[in-house]
Amino acid sequence: MNPIEISPEQFKSLCEQFLAIASDYLMELDSRSIPAKGSGAEIDRIFRAPLPETGLADEALRAFSDVVQHSRAQNGRFFGYVLGSGETAGAATDLLCSVLNQNVTAWRSSPAAVTLEKTVVSWLAKIVSCREFHGVLCGGGSAANLMGLAMARETKAPAQTPLFNRDFASAPAS
Repeated sequence: MNPIEISPEQFKSLCEQFLAIASDYLMELDSRSIPAKGSGAEIDRIFRAPLPETGLADEALRAFSDVVQHSRAQNGRFFGYVLGSGETAGAATDLLCSVLNQNVTAWRSSPAAVTLEKTVVSWLAKIVSCREFHGVLCGGGSAANLMGLAMARETKAPAQTPLFNRDFASAPAS
């Protein structure tokens, strides 16, 4: 086995340990102060370290408890940034999505995820009375703005040439 890979049993154990850390955090979340614990100097002392020559194994896992203790509490009482409070069902789902490691750029790469994306976009289109709308989901406002600019540019000044045409069979001969 590649030294970077872990067995399914090791993965399960690792997930159980992270689940315990996350569950403990959620159980105390309502009683936590929103600002992070510790000064900048203290947090720097805890986390700044030289690059290790070898893996840290269990020591790295234990360090996540320090990360939890020195992180800003993202709970229902905090609205200071674009990202609001964490959604626990989404966090659990993120684990599965990370394990599946799907590339949602094309149906052949990820048929289930692409179909789900199309379904959600159609639901959103129906909600805003734009049933004929088609689109994609993206990870946030910056990505959406960049995507919108690229689509506007492509509409006014297409960059696609016959050489890079997706449908090579119908591309004009050069």
